[in-house]
Amino acid sequence: MSKLATFSMLAFLAVQTSVNAQEKPRNYNLSQPVTVSIQDALATGSTHMKMHALNMMLTGKVTTEIDDSFLKPLTICAADEVTPIRALTAKALGQFFVTGKEYPPAKVLQLLQELASDDSKDVRFNAIYHGLTQIKNKTPELAERLIDYAANNRDEILFDRILVSLSAYQSQAIEILNTKLNGENGIVYYEIYEEFTGKQPPNADKFADMPSSRPKLFIIKTTLSNADTAAAKLEDLLAAAGLQNPLIDSSDQSGQVIMMLTTYITKDISTAHQVLKDAAEYSIVQEFWMTPEIEVQLESLK
Repeated sequence: MSKLATFSMLAFLAVQTSVNAQEKPRNYNLSQPVTVSIQDALATGSTHMKMHALNMMLTGKVTTEIDDSFLKPLTICAADEVTPIRALTAKALGQFFVTGKEYPPAKVLQLLQELASDDSKDVRFNAIYHGLTQIKNKTPELAERLIDYAANNRDEILFDRILVSLSAYQSQAIEILNTKLNGENGIVYYEIYEEFTGKQPPNADKFADMPSSRPKLFIIKTTLSNADTAAAKLEDLLAAAGLQNPLIDSSDQSGQVIMMLTTYITKDISTAHQVLKDAAEYSIVQEFWMTPEIEVQLESLK
């Protein structure tokens, strides 16, 4: 027991009560500390104890080795009704059983795939970011799953992480994307193809006039000192290139003019890239796909 983390007497009693309320009370010597293994806390502990045990693991406070003896209790936690427990479990599975491992246990891969389809966005994020993207040797099936996750989870951090994780599988990923371009939601896979390869796919023309899967937002800085003048000139440049009625917001922040350009049509994204690349007075600071969360944040800043 010396290698196992020590929990308080009250916490231990809480576990035992929750496991079997009908069990005959035991007589404990209160002068002696009672120890509970991290595995037992994960498997049979209260919500508080499970959260505490998972946090101890993730912050390096468990001195014993995190080995296969943790898989059964983590499997229990992966099915817990409490969302933060599932989210922390997904992270722990990735951190201890996937990252740096040549061949993670099959059970871990199964759990991570299940958690990657969880109802909770937080659980899905941890299962994909800390788990599935960290797998060194990706099968074609996993590569396809990751591409589908990228299509369905457009959170910028997760989206980028998925594409980076597939960089060593570029030819395989391109083959998968080419197939999906002809299927349902082809526009989403077109956008992934462009971001992943830096090029347009062979059949790009058919997507040019389609609405993009969601608005694309460009954050732009300019050398011009007047916000209204900068916005008007950029609007003229975009119109001359074929982008009609561009949506531009401009503001003067501490003496520097910052603009936001929002596009909705696929070809307008390419047009905006080219105009901003060629115009000496403007440069792209950042660009990303608009999500409802980002839209709300931007509205609150206006």
